[in-house]
Amino acid sequence: MPKRPAPAAWVLSALIVGTVAVDPFGFAPFGPIKWLLVTACAFGALWLGIAAKLQVHRSSLWGWITFLIWGAVVSLPALDPVHTWIGTPDRRLGLVTVGGFAAAYWAAQSLRQHDVGLFSRGFAVALWVSVVAAALEAAVLVRGPFDFPGPRIGGPFGTPAYLGAALVLFIPIGIATAPTLPTRAWQMAARIASGAGGIVLLATQTRGALVGAVAAAAFTFPAWSRWARVNRLALLAAGGTTLLILTVTSIGPRLVDAANFDDGAAAGRLAEWTAGLDAIASSPLVGTGFEGYRVAFPTVVSVEYVQSYGRTFATDRAHNGLIDVTIWTGLIGGIFYLVAFGFLFRRAWQAVRRGNVWLAGFAGAVVGYLIQQQFLFPVAEIDGAFWAAAGVLVAHTQPTSASRQFPLSTRFVALLMAAAVATFGVTDVLADHDAKQGSIEDLARFESAVRLRPDSIRYRLLAANANVDADIGRALDHLVRARTISPGDPILAIREAELLSDRATATGRQFDAEDAVRAWRDLAISDPNHPTVQLALGVAEVTVGNEPEAEAAWKKAELLAPDSPEPAHNLAILFRSQGRDEEAAAAEARAKALEENRI
Repeated sequence: MPKRPAPAAWVLSALIVGTVAVDPFGFAPFGPIKWLLVTACAFGALWLGIAAKLQVHRSSLWGWITFLIWGAVVSLPALDPVHTWIGTPDRRLGLVTVGGFAAAYWAAQSLRQHDVGLFSRGFAVALWVSVVAAALEAAVLVRGPFDFPGPRIGGPFGTPAYLGAALVLFIPIGIATAPTLPTRAWQMAARIASGAGGIVLLATQTRGALVGAVAAAAFTFPAWSRWARVNRLALLAAGGTTLLILTVTSIGPRLVDAANFDDGAAAGRLAEWTAGLDAIASSPLVGTGFEGYRVAFPTVVSVEYVQSYGRTFATDRAHNGLIDVTIWTGLIGGIFYLVAFGFLFRRAWQAVRRGNVWLAGFAGAVVGYLIQQQFLFPVAEIDGAFWAAAGVLVAHTQPTSASRQFPLSTRFVALLMAAAVATFGVTDVLADHDAKQGSIEDLARFESAVRLRPDSIRYRLLAANANVDADIGRALDHLVRARTISPGDPILAIREAELLSDRATATGRQFDAEDAVRAWRDLAISDPNHPTVQLALGVAEVTVGNEPEAEAAWKKAELLAPDSPEPAHNLAILFRSQGRDEEAAAAEARAKALEENRI
């Protein structure tokens, strides 16, 4: 009589499927629901595993515990004192989420051979959801969540980078575990979804993910080399199809651009990594705390970086797993990351050498995901699934003597964390629904979202933007409250200064204009290399009669944004008003040339 899967196996399978969950009724359809399901399932599975006398790898148990303690230590002086614990509304990667990664890793080590079959079906389902969502997006049959702009596919993650990362994890497990699934229908479904997933992976055009997939295939070649020899024609057909896709689509040129170190993708990545290393150098011991890089970035970004890549988007990641973790947790945290990296690679190689195909699939998934992460960053919604796969890998390659029973006394902590995550996650989903339904005509929805999650700066910012025309004082109040939660957030700071300028324009009062000038001056100190800040600072200075300061700000804006005509245009007007006609003519010529280049 076949053994029944353990309860933890069901919950971990739900975790895997949760990574592709989508909430079409939410303002952020890919975020709150995924975080709720993945993180709550991680702690729930740990609770069930501990109750069943969970055995875990001893050294990595203490490694994780030590890292979490260190994460708490660096969170005390963190640049973002709230989000270092709970994560930002966009990324959600605070210490609580990292604790969820550890919980998934430990819980997955409870899975025995008969449990892995159920766990693997979770990956097959996730692959099917990804493939179907990508197909709907490509066919433009479903609008809303599945409509990432441009030729790239975002699927149930809303972004090609995340979808590519997930597929690097899902596909090797789907291929390798298909023969172990209980029925032919499941086996065929896993194989078809894995093959289609490979096409979707190409359609994401995510270069880091493609590098990870190639690395996974190369690393596990000893495990599938026999199949390759027997099925040479199928392998050649797959290779030919891939080559054709690369040749006739935009994927090929995009991959070529990845090697462009002059002005292409490679140059951009190097610039991002350099900025990240500068952030590490600015606080090498304790780092910034989790989610602190977006606060530190304005203080370390160089003029050359801004001139080349601009500041259109708020930078909060260095796009390299090792660098990002080191930014957050200092050099000590970076060492933990490297040790874990080496440990998992060693276990993956042990799995490949065993010749066990299904276990080699987990090895390939772990290795491929770690490789692609060096071109992306840890992702709250996917890394839980990665660490669960890593737990299975470690549990089935470790010697018995390296295990120890997880302390039974901690099961209540796991249950408490699962309940807390579920509570906060559900309220966030409800608030997200309110935010989706809110509008200028229905401001109460935004206020309802704020009441449900008063700790979320997302809903405060949405409420502020919605109230601008109706009640600018109310809008500013929301921003002030948001900044008490995250004082160093650059987006909130800029938006507050913009609203202060709008209020000064509307009222015409001198003290309102002075408030706006002070806000922009403070920003120019904390974020000196932001062209938008310098441009707005110049405008604010002019309104209070500080023309020399305005000129200096606009000249810096022109330096930082050499492709923008606005700074030169403002300088031309200022110079004309001061009778500096020659300088005005030169500035007008620069602005005209830049405007013509835009056409």
